Amino acid sequence: MPINFSNGDTLSNAPSGTENKVRAFGSNTQYTPSSGTKSIRVYCVAGGGGGGDATGDDSGEQSDFGASSGGGGGGAAIGFYQIGSNFTASIQIGGGGSGNNNGGESKFTPSGQYSGNGTLDATGGQRGNGNSNFGGNGSGASGGFNLTGMKGNNRSTSSSGGQYFQVPGNGGLAAYVFGVFGRGGHGAGPTGGFSEGGSGESGVVVVYEFL
Repeated sequence: MPINFSNGDTLSNAPSGTENKVRAFGSNTQYTPSSGTKSIRVYCVAGGGGGGDATGDDSGEQSDFGASSGGGGGGAAIGFYQIGSNFTASIQIGGGGSGNNNGGESKFTPSGQYSGNGTLDATGGQRGNGNSNFGGNGSGASGGFNLTGMKGNNRSTSSSGGQYFQVPGNGGLAAYVFGVFGRGGHGAGPTGGFSEGGSGESGVVVVYEFL
């Protein structure tokens, strides 16, 4: 599970004059630079898609154990900004898709005086599939340097004498990896009935501040 960041948590420090603070944001908020910040580098990661729901049938003579594929990883965008007076930014954090749902969108929307990239908009990963062998697609982004999340793993199937046994697929990684943030949910099963897909992980926005 990801760390539960309080907005603006400082993750690390570096020598004065280089990288001063690394701040992480795990929920919607308004960003204000730390005093003395001259430029920032921003990583915006969307939520991962949920794993697909699985269904099977163990009620008859033949036991069919179903599974589903994994959800896709969230997209990511990286931006760099030279900031002036009154700089601020709106931060939106995309949630991880619950079973059989797509991940949420993450955004970093700057305002005030600055030069560099504009709005960073990362799209949530697609959900896994319960009625298909194929995993959910990883998503992309716009603004800044764009990266695409990994596709969720496919489920696999073995069969004998008309019966089948499926193995679920794992969720895909986010386009930029901060732990498990933005990872797709794992597929469900194997089950002889119904099983809900695993939830994707929520997104994150990380801001590197430079003096």
